[in-house]
Amino acid sequence: MNQIYIKQKKADNRWGQTALELAVFGSVLLFVIGVTVKQSMNQSYGQHHHIRAMRMALQQSYMYSEGMMGAGPMASRNSATVIYVEDRLAGASAKFASKNRSPYMASGSASFSRHLFMAIEGNDRQDIARIDAFVNGQYFPLTISNYVTIAVPMTGPDSAWDPNCLIRSTTSFSPTGAIITTQSPAGCRFFPMKVFNHRASEKYCCGTPTSTCPNSCPADLLPEDDRFDLDRDGATDVVGPALRAEFGWQWVRVRGWDSTKNSTITRNFNIAELMNIAEEVNVMLDLDGDLKQERVWSMVSDGWGRAISYYVEDFQEGDWDSGVNDSDTKPRSGFQSDMQVYTKTEPGHYLLIEEGKLFAADQPGRQFVRNAQKKDQIDVISRLLQLSADTGRFCVHQTGFEYLPAAQVDPERPGYNPVEVCCSPHGGCSNGLPDCFSGNNLVLTCYIAGDMAAVPPIYPRIFVRSRIRDIRGRKWITDVQNDPYVNITY
Repeated sequence: MNQIYIKQKKADNRWGQTALELAVFGSVLLFVIGVTVKQSMNQSYGQHHHIRAMRMALQQSYMYSEGMMGAGPMASRNSATVIYVEDRLAGASAKFASKNRSPYMASGSASFSRHLFMAIEGNDRQDIARIDAFVNGQYFPLTISNYVTIAVPMTGPDSAWDPNCLIRSTTSFSPTGAIITTQSPAGCRFFPMKVFNHRASEKYCCGTPTSTCPNSCPADLLPEDDRFDLDRDGATDVVGPALRAEFGWQWVRVRGWDSTKNSTITRNFNIAELMNIAEEVNVMLDLDGDLKQERVWSMVSDGWGRAISYYVEDFQEGDWDSGVNDSDTKPRSGFQSDMQVYTKTEPGHYLLIEEGKLFAADQPGRQFVRNAQKKDQIDVISRLLQLSADTGRFCVHQTGFEYLPAAQVDPERPGYNPVEVCCSPHGGCSNGLPDCFSGNNLVLTCYIAGDMAAVPPIYPRIFVRSRIRDIRGRKWITDVQNDPYVNITY
């Protein structure tokens, strides 16, 4: 008996080891399957968002170009760009379903060529190019330029002021009746303009002409070193002579003078290029000194024909400045990396889980197993959208630092404005609360205006608050009456 007992004991150990190995292998297999399913879901979500963003860009470009949106055909979405953001519940193998959210962001671009080369008139604000951002159902049409007036300083001296750039001829008579012609100089301001290096360009020049740069720089125009001083700081960090023939662009200067205003005024020969707004010649200038060019549409001049102010399309004064680089002090436009998620669990918002057996009273002998889950909560997701300028489209300035939400952002969507409350950069909001993080403002899409006179300048921001209600639930009831079982009697 002892010998038989020992063999039986060894057999029992082997069976236990087999069961343990099966349990470990099964848990590993389930983990691998769960990870595979989770990654597949995430990949599917990401692909779905990219395809959806592309479809939305195609739709936006087509509808605006065909006049289905807005007042007739518009050029604002000739090349449409859509940013699509959605916070979806993350795939998880948790016992009580997923509770965490993962952000999915995709962008798409599309061009409908019907009005691709449609001429745009100055101050035609509906044709300003836009970026369409969709965040959990909220729509933000963001402009990438704006029409502004830039005043021209009429005094010198400085590097952009030439006291002898114009000559004015006046005629008078001597006591004997002889005609006396007097020429008097006048100062005017120059403005930088980029010219690009290609064989058809007569403005691009080099000190030593080559086959790739056949034009030499005239001595009476802008000196060659100044042409290649890319940041125009007067320092020696210029493009080297060996690279100039192959470089992409250089600066030249354009005279701030309208030759059609006064025929008695002439320019000093070859000091600078001339501008012709009517024929759109030399109308891309850097008027505000930010090393980026503005498109001139019109000008106001004095009696000499010298520019007092320019009305321009500034591509850095829209809601979204896509040209921010390392030389700029302003923050980069767009959605920032920081994000906050808040979950409200006030009375009425609950997570109820029920498990256990259920016996049907109306059916004696029937037996069920029940698993029920009910969920009712609100997730508030806050994102920071950095803007580049106060355009007055989302919030309207009143007096001082008081702002109110605009009645509408764009005319083609009457009454729509995603911003719910406007706040001053120095405190105080349109609903009486002190800032975007006080009281009920914590769950509202909140605009903080900018203050360019502050040191350092304060740029406007939008805290985009998405309120997502989760009322999912599930209920499993399994009839176990006919399940096979072993009847053990004692």
